[in-house]
Amino acid sequence: MKRKETEEVHKLFDEFSKTYILNKQSFLTSDAITISDDHYEDCYKRYVVNYMEGNRSFDSKIDEQFEGAELGPRLVFAHAQWLWTYAVRDKRTETKKGYAKHILSNQDVNLREDVYPYGFGSAGQWHNQNKYNEILFCLILLKVLREKVNSGEIESIQDIKEYTEKFCLFVKYSSFEEELVIPKRYKEDLHESKTATANILLYIVNPDDYEPIASDNHKSKVVSSFSSLVPLDNSEFEDYNTDQIILKIRHVISEYFSPNFD
Repeated sequence: MKRKETEEVHKLFDEFSKTYILNKQSFLTSDAITISDDHYEDCYKRYVVNYMEGNRSFDSKIDEQFEGAELGPRLVFAHAQWLWTYAVRDKRTETKKGYAKHILSNQDVNLREDVYPYGFGSAGQWHNQNKYNEILFCLILLKVLREKVNSGEIESIQDIKEYTEKFCLFVKYSSFEEELVIPKRYKEDLHESKTATANILLYIVNPDDYEPIASDNHKSKVVSSFSSLVPLDNSEFEDYNTDQIILKIRHVISEYFSPNFD
């Protein structure tokens, strides 16, 4: 359920969707900067195609991968980083701002200060340790959304939310393949690594059906702890995924407590 403390998170996602995805303008700067398809391609090539192995720090690899890059592809990467981290509470506001400042250092732009909410919950260690794949997930999602805006398949904020939900479920459960068209090269690049961001975005785009829980492990523990409340042996639930079972558990518990219990 949508909660008072997450209102700003939802509001910012709507603004981000309108400005950056639909209108193709930078959301992170107070300057009106248009983000082109070529900027996406350049960023994708630098971060994904030219991926760097090795034990060097993430920032040092990024510095090398984006060496000589123009402002556009840097902004694409900065927006993917923002989507990865903006909604979580266990990262300091200055840390979130620092990601954009680093990739856009020496660029003549005015960064916004009002797009970093307090957020909700703790995303946990995996969200940070899996940094490359978390940002990769965001970058691919945003790139596919851009392509669907270009083709006219996505025309509204609600369209963005509905596609994002399906995309997250596909990544989590490898389902919805017939309904969700993801170009083959993106499926191959997504890897098999689970992402906390998929869980975070599910709650952001559809708080009525998902919980503000980033960890797959935590969601599994909810199911194992409360599964006796729902008839999981019933054929009706055979094909339910973890998130659907948790929603059923919420409905049962809501009969005893407030529907908005956390």
